[in-house]
Amino acid sequence: MYSISETLGNLISEYYDSAKQNNRDCRLLVPGLTRTIAGQLHEYLLSKEINSYLVVGETDEPNEEKQYISANGLTSKRIGSFVVIAYPGQLIRIQDSVRGSGGAIRSIAFSEEWPWIDNGDEAFRFDGPVLKRIIEKWTKDVEVQNWLYIFITSGLLKGSKSNPQRATLFLERIIGSFNSQLYPGVSDIQEKFFYHFGLPLPPQRLKDVSEVIDYSANLIKAIMEKCQRSENIREYVKDMTMEIDSPEERDETKKSIDILLDGIGNSDTLDLGLAAFLDCWDRDKQQVDYWRKLNSETLEKLFGLSVGDKAKIVSCLIKSTRGVVAGDNKEIATFLGEQIDVTVHCHIPQEISSKPQKVQILQRQRIITEADLLEGQESLVLQFNSRAFENKYDKKILLRIVLISEGNTLDTKRISLHLCGPDREALVIMKPEFQVFDAISDSIDESPEIKVVVEEPLHLYLLSHNETETDVSVVDEEEKVIGLMKTEMNGIWRTALLLDVSSENSNQINRICRFGDLSCVICFETANLEKGEFTLEDEYREVIIKGKCKKLTQLLGIHDGKDQKPYTCLGQITEATRRRISLAKSMTMRTGWKPILVDFFDIDEQGSGSVGEYINYHGNIEADAFSSVTISNEVSSILNAYIDSREKIIQEVTSRLDSLNTSIENPIYASHPIYVEKYTSYMEELLYSYLEIYSRLLAFIKENQRDLGWKQLFVLTHLDCAVHWDESPIRSSFFLLGPWHPLVIAKRYMVQGALHARAKRIEKDNEVDLKHLTKLLNRTPGFRWVLGLSSDDSLLESAYVYATSDPGWHIAVETKCPLSASQSGLGGLSRITESLRLHFGLASDITEEASSTLARTSLSNYMRAFPSRRSIDIYVCKGHPEIETIKSIDDYLHFEDGPSDQGRCLPGGVRLYLEGSHEANYEATWENPPFLIYHVEENSQRVLKRNLDVYMLPPALEKTFRKDEDVYELPRGSGMESVFCQPLTWITEGSTFLPKCISYEIDTSQKEAKGIGGKFISTLGQICSILKEPMTLVASIHLPERHEAPWMIASGRSIDPAVFVKYVRDGTNYNSEERALWDYRVDLAGQADSIYILSTIPRGFGVAVNGFFGREDIAEQLIMELGSIGIAVGGEALKSGRHALGVLGLAG
Repeated sequence: MYSISETLGNLISEYYDSAKQNNRDCRLLVPGLTRTIAGQLHEYLLSKEINSYLVVGETDEPNEEKQYISANGLTSKRIGSFVVIAYPGQLIRIQDSVRGSGGAIRSIAFSEEWPWIDNGDEAFRFDGPVLKRIIEKWTKDVEVQNWLYIFITSGLLKGSKSNPQRATLFLERIIGSFNSQLYPGVSDIQEKFFYHFGLPLPPQRLKDVSEVIDYSANLIKAIMEKCQRSENIREYVKDMTMEIDSPEERDETKKSIDILLDGIGNSDTLDLGLAAFLDCWDRDKQQVDYWRKLNSETLEKLFGLSVGDKAKIVSCLIKSTRGVVAGDNKEIATFLGEQIDVTVHCHIPQEISSKPQKVQILQRQRIITEADLLEGQESLVLQFNSRAFENKYDKKILLRIVLISEGNTLDTKRISLHLCGPDREALVIMKPEFQVFDAISDSIDESPEIKVVVEEPLHLYLLSHNETETDVSVVDEEEKVIGLMKTEMNGIWRTALLLDVSSENSNQINRICRFGDLSCVICFETANLEKGEFTLEDEYREVIIKGKCKKLTQLLGIHDGKDQKPYTCLGQITEATRRRISLAKSMTMRTGWKPILVDFFDIDEQGSGSVGEYINYHGNIEADAFSSVTISNEVSSILNAYIDSREKIIQEVTSRLDSLNTSIENPIYASHPIYVEKYTSYMEELLYSYLEIYSRLLAFIKENQRDLGWKQLFVLTHLDCAVHWDESPIRSSFFLLGPWHPLVIAKRYMVQGALHARAKRIEKDNEVDLKHLTKLLNRTPGFRWVLGLSSDDSLLESAYVYATSDPGWHIAVETKCPLSASQSGLGGLSRITESLRLHFGLASDITEEASSTLARTSLSNYMRAFPSRRSIDIYVCKGHPEIETIKSIDDYLHFEDGPSDQGRCLPGGVRLYLEGSHEANYEATWENPPFLIYHVEENSQRVLKRNLDVYMLPPALEKTFRKDEDVYELPRGSGMESVFCQPLTWITEGSTFLPKCISYEIDTSQKEAKGIGGKFISTLGQICSILKEPMTLVASIHLPERHEAPWMIASGRSIDPAVFVKYVRDGTNYNSEERALWDYRVDLAGQADSIYILSTIPRGFGVAVNGFFGREDIAEQLIMELGSIGIAVGGEALKSGRHALGVLGLAG
């Protein structure tokens, strides 16, 4: 068992036992972090006779005996004490009704991002009891324990933050698997730990842990940069052994070099910070002697580096007898006239120690104080009085600490001062995150509210120039006094208790700090990990919708080419997006053009590599057959041109931002702009060349298809793609087009150009009208067809392309895939959709997900139309989410303390009929008014014969494909607007007379036109000419031949509204059933909330209309005309016979 699992198990046991001893139930939810740790924790707790449940994923079978349970099954566990361990990714699936302030489980040990986000219960803090207990098992030496604690938290933990496999690598392989009994040949525990994760042995001269961290990080970074820049690095390093080794040691050193460089070449951990060389040494083979051979100083010499021994300021500690100091000792808030001491620690290399050195404190070029460093001296204290700044101290004072030798500046550090005095009478300081705010006069009409985002509990310190001030206080927005204590320092107060913003349901706390007639108003908000969109393109679109703001100005500057500073407000970093990041990083490398084989159904993050010269893989993939792929010289020439052109584009995109000193987890395709107005001519030249080479490749495939083998065709048709690869019948029948695919990057360039043009109209011309329509640029597909390849033989197949929630990735599905997926029992296209969403955070429109609020929307609309109803029967077809549906209706009917306003209007309540299998133990209020649930068989005629009020149609059927002989010209823009097109759609029907929507999206034009847009269109036409047989997309929804209830509700995410118009018209033509399109709501941006309400004709409507004309046949004619032009007759018009006359003018 990993030590991390055992330690967490012990802490959970103590937490559990403590609750039991105090006669409290303990229901604790613990994210499992990794599958292995989750399993070990569960087994450990069961062995301690603690009632534990393991929440498993879809690929695992629940097991009552082992207490494995699904996330939905957890809803039944509400009584007594228990612990829930959740597999990675399952926390989000556990219903809100189970966890949270209102659920059965109210305690969550920590987040799934633990320990990188360590803001959970104090009992389970990684930098608290967890790590300390683990280290105590390694050594009893307290000094070494403290050293290792700082090294892990400040070095290893931070360095591993961006790796997508960080949980497995850091928690299991580095921390969890280490113990003092490993590697008997190494006695020192620190050296043993360094070898465990591959860190080159640091120089003995470095004693301070921060020095070791900084030195080692710089050394590893320098080595990797040298390996990337130098083509013959192995020869270079081995040649250097001639200069540093004796002949008898040389062979062993060369063997060590081979082991290290082989490990670097095959490693997946190079972005793991200090543990970058984790995969370089085989611990099972006990390669400790080879590792020792390549210590840090030896590596510096071998690689020709100078990383270590430089004169530098190691640390600066600032203090005053009366002030508040930041946690890093680099910033202080004090009073005018106070003495300030700055302790400076330096490192002076031996070779320059005899030269004169001195340390100065400067404000700009003015020397505040200075002192000489004597030979052998490495620390000194500089003192000065803050009155040196009495002429101007109304804001932060920036100072430089400079180490100088013979007139040359060797190193510089910075410190800051905030002074409180007559010109700045009162300050508020926030700690531990050190921020300083000014109090201003209450006479100002509006005291500006300061908004601060915080990540942890905090104290407020109040500094007042008036030391005898008695009217110092802190209150909340309701003027409730917050406890305040006077410190031992005159003029300084501190809040008595920590302010914990995360404990508030609103995630927000307001505090007003008062100093007599001065005050400071601060609004504290909790930090949000998903602070912005994942890609710069999505962020630009969302910011444009908001209108003028600082973010829009910055994004405009980036896309204008005037600002090279990276945009740091991107977010959406989750475990799923980290897998996407890992895939993107592989594709951004020079070899990233190769098809990547991935099992999208069973993600295995343990390793990646290549098979032969033309295939990459991620995870545990069997593809040895590709090792023998060969290509002709002609293909090789095209591929080399493709690779070079692709690399130029990646380098151009990378160069647009100066990200050297900024840490951004999002990959280059997501964090950098493709469209930069200043460089459009050069970028369009690169993109045109890239598409031209891709066009040459397509032409070669078309001419030589019969002569190419399956493996060769596979490589050529899946460049820059991640292809599904498993043992199922749908192997290779769907794939992701990556961010550097020619069609994807050309599409993104044009979309970003359109976004930038819209942003400029807002910024320069203040043209904000209709800015919300920018939402329509979300999920722009740009193109719909690419080449696929049959899994059975060397035949090309049509692959239909869907845009995803990330503009850098598109999903291509071969037209035979839906049928194969259904027939093989894989769950159809919905399995593909769910896997990509769950594992990579990619949402798409491949299948339609039922709306969780549709039932509530239906109920609300029905009540507005028929307010006299006192009870309502709703029938819900299979496919709608049961728990969400029940919860939405319960929220509509009930408040916590009684019926809602709507519930009071329904004394008879709601009867809900749910089709299909059901999930037990729903959490809802069942009375006042009554809320009854009935589970019925699919298409239950016994229930359908009842007097139902509302019938919720099932979600749209999965889309299918069909061949079409006709060829049309697709409406598409020109120039930079070539990326935008409009599909041709029409309605058809079969023997059931139920309408279906046919969508035609085939580009046929191969005419060469100027510019990137013209080349984009001609390339799409070339693809469709290779596929030959035009294919169309068929979308349909199950519409019953006759109305099952007065109202039928449909979610219209992917259905053409014309389907419902025809259904209404056909009701009169074929079935002698009077139907109306009662009401509808269309979501233009994505149809996520589009709904259609189909109704029979109330008798009152017919009586009113016929009576107005004095004839008996007018109402039917009117309904036909309204239905044929898609006009809804619902709302106020049909509430009564009188209101019905209001629609007469619509019939024309």
